Amino acid sequence: RLAALLPVDLMVGAEDPAPYALPQAPVHACLLPAASAVPGLNRLGNPISLEVASDDDTSTPITILGHAGQCVDDAWRYLAEDDRLEVLASTLRWRHLAPTAPDTLVCHPNDGSDDVLGMEAAPHVLFAGNQPTFATREEAGTRLVCVPAFASTSSAVLVDMRTLEAHEVRFQSHYS
Repeated sequence: RLAALLPVDLMVGAEDPAPYALPQAPVHACLLPAASAVPGLNRLGNPISLEVASDDDTSTPITILGHAGQCVDDAWRYLAEDDRLEVLASTLRWRHLAPTAPDTLVCHPNDGSDDVLGMEAAPHVLFAGNQPTFATREEAGTRLVCVPAFASTSSAVLVDMRTLEAHEVRFQSHYS
């Protein structure tokens, strides 16, 4: 219903019916027949890299880079860091979304010429989905965002494309 009102980007994740190895292809349209017929639903792979036109007078688009969370979750297991946002910041400093791949995080073989998990430049926004809690901060010109898992938190994150400020939005159901 939401995609009929405004554009919705649906990113595939670790527990979705899709190939497990990164990069993941989008959820197949046959698994969402009714939703796939709605023009506002965009099925996305994992990770994603997007450019959004800025609405000021510059021609520089806003770059958004993110993944469904497996990269942060796997690196978090090996670091002496409790803060998932700090793990995300480390991947920004290391310029690699999945520093533990292919050792402990499954990814497709790569000869290095087309490394979709590497970062040539820092994006304006870097996010990790399916995290335990919402967290955000700015580091070196990049807005870092840990997006909480909707299934366990009933919350989403909105990022203001003018200021790059991120805010958590919580949903309540009267049916549960």
